[in-house]
Amino acid sequence: MSESNRPGPAEFTIVRAYNNNVAEAKDDAGRDYVLMGKGIGFNASRKPRIAAADVDRTFKPTDGEGTERFAALLAELPSEHLETADLVTQLVRDRLDADVSDSFVIGIADHITTAIDRVRSGYELDIPLVAEMAYAFPTETGIAREVLQLIRGRTHVELPDEETAALALHIANARFSTTEMPTTFKLAKVLHESLQIVRDTFDVDLDPSSVSVARFATHLRFLITRLQAASQHEDASEFLWNAAKTAHPNEHSCAVQVGKAISQATGLSIRREEELYLTLHVLRLTTNG
Repeated sequence: MSESNRPGPAEFTIVRAYNNNVAEAKDDAGRDYVLMGKGIGFNASRKPRIAAADVDRTFKPTDGEGTERFAALLAELPSEHLETADLVTQLVRDRLDADVSDSFVIGIADHITTAIDRVRSGYELDIPLVAEMAYAFPTETGIAREVLQLIRGRTHVELPDEETAALALHIANARFSTTEMPTTFKLAKVLHESLQIVRDTFDVDLDPSSVSVARFATHLRFLITRLQAASQHEDASEFLWNAAKTAHPNEHSCAVQVGKAISQATGLSIRREEELYLTLHVLRLTTNG
């Protein structure tokens, strides 16, 4: 669903009012819209025509979006959460210095409403990949921290820090294309699984904020990129690979498991040269934590 601030229809015909402030409508060409505006749904059955000047927001469905579902969701959201989401959307646009679809505001408003309900009901949020999101989406996570503070200040509800990861994913979804997102999110998933393999193998605690974990995350990012570009490391000799395997058999075995997890996620095989580098990173993780 995209919101248009460009010149559009001068009038609409209301098809269905969801409440006093949200309605489905069509223009004179028969195109579908969702309209927002104070009182636009009032007496819609007796006065179905409405001027564009009386509408605060105009949303036009894009491919794959259901107008009815979107309008129903919009009608359920508190107006104060929509206003907060407006401010969040502007902050994200400013920080990214890029266009962000105006439909982003609906997703954020819905997230705010749901998050507040969770806090008030005492439900503890369990978002997967919380620690890893900062490595997969560093820019978006930084913005998400600002967004969380803005939401807390506007709603006066102390949402948990874990909401940062969920907000970062909202921002990443708005920023990346559909082809980029699976690759980017894949890094967070692979990093989570890889660190868990190391933890289980050596029974160690790994600090997600440590330099070793940051280096490991960076290595995985470039490894996945190389795999997809069919350009893996080829500069490690057989001697070095055998030496690492002999000197650090447990770390090498763990690295092989990590390599399998990466291969499963990407559908591409890991060469021996990459196993060597993974072994060295596992050694650093288990030595420095």
